[in-house]
Amino acid sequence: MMIKQRLLNHLEKVIAFKTIADCKALHQAAIKLRVSQPSLSASVKTLESQLGKQLLIRSHKGVSVTAHGQVLLDYAASILGEIDQFEKAWDRLNHEVTGELKVGIFDSIAVYFWPHFYRHFSRKYPGLTLNLVMGRSDELSKQLRSQDIDVSISVNSPNAKDVRNLLLYEDSFSFYMSKGLADELDLESSAGEAQLKRESIKKLELILFPDSASQSQKSKSRQSGAHNLEFARTIEVGSFEAARELCRSGLGVAMLPNRVAAYSSTKLLLCHFSQASEPRFLSHGIYASVLDRNSSQLAHARLLQELEIFSSQGITIR
Repeated sequence: MMIKQRLLNHLEKVIAFKTIADCKALHQAAIKLRVSQPSLSASVKTLESQLGKQLLIRSHKGVSVTAHGQVLLDYAASILGEIDQFEKAWDRLNHEVTGELKVGIFDSIAVYFWPHFYRHFSRKYPGLTLNLVMGRSDELSKQLRSQDIDVSISVNSPNAKDVRNLLLYEDSFSFYMSKGLADELDLESSAGEAQLKRESIKKLELILFPDSASQSQKSKSRQSGAHNLEFARTIEVGSFEAARELCRSGLGVAMLPNRVAAYSSTKLLLCHFSQASEPRFLSHGIYASVLDRNSSQLAHARLLQELEIFSSQGITIR
């Protein structure tokens, strides 16, 4: 194998070698690179083995480079310099993405997801303005098709052949109640969970956003839809945020997406049901969608790319 190919296969070890040579001490280089000394030493030995030459001389005074090591050191500095220039050029391209995009977003997603993502995105693309349009998922799908918005972020994906959909993450529903209500009913609660008995359920209001995508049916009776749990009555609201705040105030038990519940300023308790079957909810996906014909445009592509990167890293909502 040619030396060029060997170096290309071990670029990270070349960087480790240069760091040791610059520091003139193995332990200082290990601290700088945040690796262990044995690991760093093994990297250099592998590099020496691949090149067939000794690169470093170790002594009680520290580390020095051999003649072959000096040649590699000079070229390593040149390689890293080129990488720095590439990084600067890449950043310039990022900053040259300018203009405006209109992003349609489901209400609750705008509350707990968007502020954190927007900070992440605007640092990388300060020249690209993102304007928000709130709406329900079906409304956003229509607005995307009519090009009233450029990108939609909604619950479940628009079912259309000319739309590109990117799954950002999945969420599911659970029942929640406030700590104050659990104490008032003298319920067992620990580690963020509350145990509900059938006789307690009959005294409680169910707080429900009936238009939610994962709701199996609209309930106006004393039954909680398909889950056969008998609540005193159902209080219907117009958004998850309203359901969460009424739940937080101790008005009743709310059916909420887990991420919405986690965003509450006061921690809500996850409900478990004794003497009754545990309700099971289907998970739902949160998707970013764009018309196929627009997906290759620079601003649209950058937004989708960053949404995917940010979501894959996990969403911090605190």
